Amino acid sequence: MSESTDREERASGAALPDVPAEGANANNANTDEETWLAALTRYEGLEMGRRKVELTSIIRPVLERLQRDAHSVEDLRRLYHAGDEWWLAIARDGYPDQPRMWERARTADVAYGMRYRQVTSG
Repeated sequence: MSESTDREERASGAALPDVPAEGANANNANTDEETWLAALTRYEGLEMGRRKVELTSIIRPVLERLQRDAHSVEDLRRLYHAGDEWWLAIARDGYPDQPRMWERARTADVAYGMRYRQVTSG
């Protein structure tokens, strides 16, 4: 992220909340589901604005892939632990110069939380 973008976010109050580099599950104290739902709660708490729109542009294609490939909680866990390459490619393609947009807790975990809710709500 550029210095000017950082300054703009601080001035507008639109900065992303700080999260651990490896998401809420950095210390393995939370279950996958808790991690996903915590990320989703943070995302849902963001005010609508440029940053939320940018995050959504990454979250949406990740969610679409999860909807295609994960039809149970077990499927979600398997994909979650299989590696980050596929969703990182989506994030890096959309925002190649903004590494903060590649953080799992801001993007992939949110999509996993959305899909988890879909799968468990029947």
